[in-house]
Amino acid sequence: MSDYKWRSRRNYNSAEDDSIIRKTIEKLLLSEDFINKFREIIDTKLPPTLEQQTKMLQCKVEQLQRQLIEMNGKMDCLEQYSCINNLRFSGISECESEDTTQVAVEFCQVHSQDIDFVHRLKHAENVSNPIIAKFTNRTMKKEICSNKSKLKSTRTVIKEDITSNRVTILRELTKIMPKKSTWTNDGKIFCKIGNNIHFCRSLDDVRRISSLPTSNGNDLTC
Repeated sequence: MSDYKWRSRRNYNSAEDDSIIRKTIEKLLLSEDFINKFREIIDTKLPPTLEQQTKMLQCKVEQLQRQLIEMNGKMDCLEQYSCINNLRFSGISECESEDTTQVAVEFCQVHSQDIDFVHRLKHAENVSNPIIAKFTNRTMKKEICSNKSKLKSTRTVIKEDITSNRVTILRELTKIMPKKSTWTNDGKIFCKIGNNIHFCRSLDDVRRISSLPTSNGNDLTC
């Protein structure tokens, strides 16, 4: 009889323990901490879905695009700095056996030692090729630039030497702005709208400027 009671009590205690364990496990499984931990394990162990892979690739592409834009910008700045003392002259008559250095010296009224290098650029047939000249210092270059307004009544034009990227930006800018309202200074591109001067670094800036109203309230877009 006592043995029967002992076995009954043991079975009862075992059932009670099972109930406690079951409730504890259920509580654990339903806890927020356990669910979050389980999700982390799933996310790290299971391969990403196609949608997740696509998003990851898009993020990488966008990151690479930003890096490329930044790198291109730095390269453009370095290239522009290398030609910061350069000027281009168009409309100067060309002779077959000319001394280009002497042509530049006489036209700019400087000494040969003020010029680092000078040569003609291949442009087009039946037209005098433009001259590019690099001066030994920026002061000399700026002084020559300051006199270019005296050439308005002539066919000769003096321009700063700028990178191909900046040529594109300036060309797009002059499509929406009068040429007299756009200019470059040490390779930087500017335009004037009303009394405000805008610095144009990129084609995005051109698009932004095109949406600005003029001083008389008209839109710049053509």
